[in-house]
Amino acid sequence: MLTQEGFRQRKWGEFPNLETILGDKSPDPSVGIYSIDDSLLGRLGRLAEISNLLEANLEEVVAAAESGKQEEIRSEVEGLVGQFKDVLEALDYNSFNLERILEKLR
Repeated sequence: MLTQEGFRQRKWGEFPNLETILGDKSPDPSVGIYSIDDSLLGRLGRLAEISNLLEANLEEVVAAAESGKQEEIRSEVEGLVGQFKDVLEALDYNSFNLERILEKLR
């Protein structure tokens, strides 16, 4: 388990100047990659775990689908794909915002 200093270093290690400016501020949960009920990164971790389990156990999933659950399982996998696309869109949005900030720093 990381100490509080370890977490701080992991977060800000490559960005010491930004840490000086922003390190004591809290993100606004209504903006960016956060929301009231979930964080994008927490959601991404859970989606990645399900995706990895699905891939590692594909034969079992296919067998279950072939035993009469084809449409339900396919629908859930399509849902996973859609959620990954939502995460990608949110990350693209954050990347775009950072590009705008870079323009202001020129």
